Parts: sequence; structure tokens; C-alpha cells
Amino acid sequence: MRPDIQFTNTSMNKNTIIGIVLIFALMLGYTLMMSPSEEQIAERKRVQDSIYAAQQLQQRDTTRLPQSVAPVDTQMRADANSDEIIDTALLQSKNYELYGEFAPAATGIDKEYVIESDFLKITLLSKGGRVGSVELKEYRTYDGKPLILFEENSSDLNIAFFAGLNLINTRDLYFVPVFPENISADSNKYTITGDDSLSFAMRLYTGNINAQGVSDKYIEFLYTLQSQNYLVDYKVNFVNMEGIIASNTKDIAIDWMARLISQEKNHKNERNTSTVYLQHADKEVDNLKETKDDDLSVSTPVKWVSYSQQFFSNTFIADEEFRDVSIKKTVEPETETKYLQTMMSTITMPYNSRSSEVYDFGFYYGPNKYNILRKYKLDLEKQIPLGWSFFLMQWINRFAVIPVFNFLEGFNLNYGIIILILTILLKIVLFPIAYKTYISSAKMRLLKPEIEEINAKYPKSDEAMKKQQATMALYKKAG
Repeated sequence: MRPDIQFTNTSMNKNTIIGIVLIFALMLGYTLMMSPSEEQIAERKRVQDSIYAAQQLQQRDTTRLPQSVAPVDTQMRADANSDEIIDTALLQSKNYELYGEFAPAATGIDKEYVIESDFLKITLLSKGGRVGSVELKEYRTYDGKPLILFEENSSDLNIAFFAGLNLINTRDLYFVPVFPENISADSNKYTITGDDSLSFAMRLYTGNINAQGVSDKYIEFLYTLQSQNYLVDYKVNFVNMEGIIASNTKDIAIDWMARLISQEKNHKNERNTSTVYLQHADKEVDNLKETKDDDLSVSTPVKWVSYSQQFFSNTFIADEEFRDVSIKKTVEPETETKYLQTMMSTITMPYNSRSSEVYDFGFYYGPNKYNILRKYKLDLEKQIPLGWSFFLMQWINRFAVIPVFNFLEGFNLNYGIIILILTILLKIVLFPIAYKTYISSAKMRLLKPEIEEINAKYPKSDEAMKKQQATMALYKKAG
């Protein structure tokens, strides 16, 4: 064999190997470049899940209709609205990621339900199941408008807890009303009067919801109103929540916020007399600073927390006790003319993961009137500044000033006139004491020159006894 031919074959073998290696590298590189990323894989899976959810939705809708019409009707709707069904399925998939078992309640229509008693007009909201606004019917603002204690956009009541790995806030979810047997479900306004009362429930369903949109697993907010009462009973029921709410849950958090609305002409004075009051387990009533931003954290039990303004208050009351409370209030700037202060509380309650968990609360929406607050026997009247730290002052206010004030109020007099009359009456009652004080003050002015002579006569410190004796002799002589 010729040496040059052998060399050529060897070169060709090397080139072939290099070419094969390059082709393999190119194919590998192309494969790696064209392979989907983790995000693309997740997105593809989400779309597949959504399509599956859409199919399940279509199948569920089919089973709800009569057999004779369901297949054709459902197929027509699926063909005409396939994009809409896919969008709905995507939304449901997203809601399930955010809310888990509570996903069915993540969409809905925010409806209002108005309950009107002799004293109150309360609006309940389906979103959050909370009280959106309260009107005190027996009172008016200084310019004659309805007295609104708080509004939907200036208040909040939210219960927060974990369901699996999902943080659930009831403010984000839609509740379903449960109407009493004697109440029409077609109406959204209900009136009670006289000795009547009404219980109205809002339920947050979860778990396997049936065709009627209900389940045996739910959270219920039950509101009970008596026609002639400012106190609204508020009961929170957790029903069959074991397995849905995380088993290691030891407590739930209640977030309560209100932005107090101005009711009086003197906005500055009203703002400076508004604050948060609370009662500790030892019956002591405490409050935050009125005129400044302030906050307070209490790790011991609390009976009630009250957002109080000059003449009205919004009070959250525990049937037993709140475990601990964190409160923060912010004074609105002077340029703000509608609102006084913003008040926020986070209240913690223990949770025991039982099949039925019940919390009894109450809300007082009403005036800061001594006789009204005192009848609840919760020391709510201590929000009224009657000089509680000085027994004589509080006795005068409780047993003299307040009864006279209530008597004059019975004549439908303007509060300014009542205060003027009270001032005159107090002047008359205190006149003997004031007269003696005036006479004593006048005598002191007359004796001032002679006292100055005594001070000049005994200027030295070692003559202090002689100066005192001379002064006392002068006082005795003058009577």
C-alpha cells in the first residue's frame, strides 16, 4: 500500500469524526435552546389545567339541565362562548391558587341589605359580610343632615386566618345572605319597630358547594337587632371548618377600622375630643391621647374598644374578652374638613379547630349619653369626661348636672340654651361660696399696704416668727 494514500484516509477519518462531533454539538445546542423554561412549563400546565377546568365546567352545566335539552344547549353555548368559558376557567384556577377552598366566594356581586329599626339604619354588604354604614335616626348633624356614624369607604371589619397555605381575609370574599323565614328574599330592605327584633345572617361558603350554591362548611356572621336598642349583637360562627382552616391555627385576627366623620360645626374642638377608649380585664378604662397620633398594644384581656368622638361612639364589645389588642389612631390634618381621626385595631381571639367555633360580640352605635351607656352595665359611660379621677367632681356631675340637663332637654331646648341655663344655675348655687371668696379677696386688697409695712419692719430671716405673729394679728383685727 502507498504511504500517501494511507495518509489521506487517516485525514478523512479525522474530518469525519470532527464533523460528527460538530453536528452532535449543534443538535444538542439547538435542543437546549428550544427546550421550554420552567416558567413556560408552568404556563403550559396552567393552560392545560384551565382547559380541563373548562371541560369540567361544561360537564357540570350539562348535568344541571334536563337530559332532553342539556347536550345540545350546552354544546351551542360552548361553541359560541368558548373564549368566555376559558377565561372563566382561568379565573377560577387563579382564585384557587389564592384562596384554596374559598375560591368559589372570590367572585360575586357586592349587594347591600338595609335593616332599619327605630334607632338605627344599618347597611350590610355581601362583600366581606360586614356593616358598611350606620345612621343614627334620632339625631342630625349641626346643619340638619342625617347623622352617618361611618360609611362603606371609611370603615372596615375583616377576619384573617390561614386555610392551608393561603392567607384568607374575609373582606375579599363574597357572603351569601340567609333570610329569616318571615322575611322575603326578594327585598333588600327590612324594617322593625316597637318590640320587634331581627336576626340576619351572612354566610361565607366553602368546600363542596351544591347546585343551590350552599355547603355544610361555612363561616357565618349573624347580626341581631332590637328595634329600640343601640346595641347590635354580632355572632361569628365557624361551622365544619376543620380540615379547611389550618390545623395548627391557634388564633384568628380581627381587623377593625373606622374613619370618624365630623358631625359638629366646631370641627377643631370635635377633632380634639375624639379618641379611643378601652376597658381592661380589671375594669380600668384607659384611653389614647386626644390631640396627637398615638398607639397602644395590650397583651392582657380587654372587654371592649371604643372609637369615641365628641357626642357619639362606635364600640366593639366582647361577650367574654378579647385576648389582646393593638390600637393605632391618626389625627386628620387641619385641612381635612369631613373626617376627624382614623382609628385601627387588630384584635386576637383564640381558635381551637373544633367542628363548631362560636364567638359572641356586640356593637354599640349610639350617643354618648350617660343614662343610655350606663344601662348596659359595661362602664361605657366612663367615656364621658365627668371628672372620674376626683370623686366630688364626678358626684356633682352625675347627681346634679346630668339630671338637670336631662330635665331641660325634655323641653326640646337648644343645647346652647341648656348650657347657658346650667351655667346660671351653678352660679346661683355657688354664690354663697363665691361671695365669701370675693369678700375675703377684697379685704386682702385693703390690707396689702399694712402687710407690706410689716414685711419692711421685719426684713431679716431670723425675724420670721415676729413677722408671722404681726401678720396674724392684723388678719384677726380685720376679721
